Amino acid sequence: MTPSFVTTYAPASPTSETGNQDDTSGYVSRFRREFPDQADGKTDAQILGDGEADCSDMAASWKVVTPSMGKRYSLGSSTADQAVLYNIALLDMFALCPAR
Repeated sequence: MTPSFVTTYAPASPTSETGNQDDTSGYVSRFRREFPDQADGKTDAQILGDGEADCSDMAASWKVVTPSMGKRYSLGSSTADQAVLYNIALLDMFALCPAR
């Protein structure tokens, strides 16, 4: 039995690899719930595209947060903004980015 404080994540594959939109609906809904300011005004496809771009940026730079992510979400270098970017990166890594 899993303790109630343990959160499990079911990785979703990007639609570009699977062709199945349902695989990423969990990522999009969780992004909207956890980051409403960054999701505001964006379509599901835009949110998914941003997340996939985050995965590519992190893989290319070997960094968890990149300057392009800050620009993508209109966040700067303040402590609060960096915390949001790290949380977005964690969601991306656990729910969207393919294992590399």
